[in-house]
Amino acid sequence: MKISVRLFFFCFLVSCTSFNEKEISGVYSLVDYKHTFDTIVLFENNQYFRTVYDAHEKLVFKQQGKWELDNDFIRFDQFYLNLDDDLIQFPNLIADSLDSWGGYIIKSNGLIEFCVGHLSATLKNQNCYQKID
Repeated sequence: MKISVRLFFFCFLVSCTSFNEKEISGVYSLVDYKHTFDTIVLFENNQYFRTVYDAHEKLVFKQQGKWELDNDFIRFDQFYLNLDDDLIQFPNLIADSLDSWGGYIIKSNGLIEFCVGHLSATLKNQNCYQKID
């Protein structure tokens, strides 16, 4: 009986993690990238603005669009999947930014973060953003 009660409460706590637009709004930056500096500003009206700089701090990409939140999942309508590529050597990679991407939002060590894209679950800090404000 004790095991089933504990299991119920654990499942309840894990499945009830949700966020709201106000809590998610703010400035996010990529974690542990070396070739690019990528910042996203999420506004409460479900709009976002994003800038990507190359390793020489030259602005190479700007993007704006819409985002939506479903409990602990964030989805962007158009999103350049930044894999920390060398955009100085391969600037054409930025052209692929029309796909919709999303990922799960978590709170880790008191910080809100989310990882976007198909590689985010298998590669450490791959396309992972952390709230900085």
